[in-house]
Amino acid sequence: MQKTSHPYVPPSGAKPPGKGLKPSAIILIVIGAILLVVAGAFAVKETAARREARRAADRKMLETLDEAQNDLRKQMESDGSITDTRGMLKKMQAGFESAGASMTGDEAKVARASSRLFQAIQDASVGMERLAKQLEEEEVFNAGKVKDRDRLKKIRRLGNELIVESDSMLKLVLTSDVLFRKILQEAGVGEATSRGVIEGMRKTMHLQEPLQRRIRGADRKIGQDMIAFADLLESEWGKWACDADGEVTFQNDAAAEKFNKIIEGVQNAAADQASAQKALVETMGKRR
Repeated sequence: MQKTSHPYVPPSGAKPPGKGLKPSAIILIVIGAILLVVAGAFAVKETAARREARRAADRKMLETLDEAQNDLRKQMESDGSITDTRGMLKKMQAGFESAGASMTGDEAKVARASSRLFQAIQDASVGMERLAKQLEEEEVFNAGKVKDRDRLKKIRRLGNELIVESDSMLKLVLTSDVLFRKILQEAGVGEATSRGVIEGMRKTMHLQEPLQRRIRGADRKIGQDMIAFADLLESEWGKWACDADGEVTFQNDAAAEKFNKIIEGVQNAAADQASAQKALVETMGKRR
């Protein structure tokens, strides 16, 4: 039998499927772009006349954004991925609510609309959050856990779900400006103000789009590799084995080579995703 040399071991800085950047972290970065806009949207119109409460709200939002960025950097450096964002998400939402209470007119409406967008994106990402947690628990590329064909069916199902959820998350993030404009209109924000806020948001989002596509593209690739992994083990059923160290042996070289190619593809996708995640975090610091 031909022994493979690539049990699933993530490369340095990468994580197995489900341990990469969580959807909540993606949301935090999108909201970071909005925070920049809200904090600076009226800088041209108001100078010396801006009230101290307004300046304090600006500073607080930018401080929260810097704190979030530094927290994400530390997590990437220590674990290679974003592992905890819930506390920071709460702080950012509180920042919107506090800003809204400190402002008047369109400023207050924009802050409150931002909080609504925040919640709408969170609600829409529940499926991806659930799937990310399940993939982490399942260890889908661990052949040692494949005891019957039902396990392979489950891996295929999860792979297809990952593809669908990744495409949905990408669309959600890339069209968040459209959703935001709708929310701004519903909040009664003036057309000129709304247009300025959306334009500012798009400038920041433009920096993020290639990275968002890389991250979600890596998820899609991993989903496809999950399906290929399950298909290969089923087509070679009874002709492969997995030892205690996680190494797999096949009865023919072609199957072993295909298996190695699948695992290497997953590792490369995970490494590219980690690189894109790190770069995406840095976009949070781009000031308009």
